[in-house]
Amino acid sequence: MIFKFVNGVLKMVGMLLFVLIITGIAFLYVSSINSTIEQGSAYELSIGMSQNEVFKRLPSAFKSVGIEKLNIPVKIEIYTQKDAPPQEIEVSLNDLEYRSLENARKWKFFVNSIYFFDNITLEFCNEKLCKIKRYRRYFELP
Repeated sequence: MIFKFVNGVLKMVGMLLFVLIITGIAFLYVSSINSTIEQGSAYELSIGMSQNEVFKRLPSAFKSVGIEKLNIPVKIEIYTQKDAPPQEIEVSLNDLEYRSLENARKWKFFVNSIYFFDNITLEFCNEKLCKIKRYRRYFELP
């Protein structure tokens, strides 16, 4: 009698564990973003905008991804030359100046988030926005 009870409890625990694992995997899949935009628009930015226009729209772009406080420092990688390592700065969007970004071909913003690895990359071709990339994961896999 006790054996059947213990066996039943173990089956229920096993089923519950299985459901929790499947639910966790589904959550990670649904909450992740890995998108590249090369035509059209995304996050209040449009392909073909000049660097200066993109810079002016950064506050609304960040608000569209859920960043309301623009006074919090954000890590930015600034790529100026193709093979050179990026320059890294950490500054709030309120204090960011266009001259620190204007000669770059790519801007990569690491969004501060408690739960996600989140970044937005803006690439420029001939000083016009040609690619918007968003990458967000709950945790990083090796």
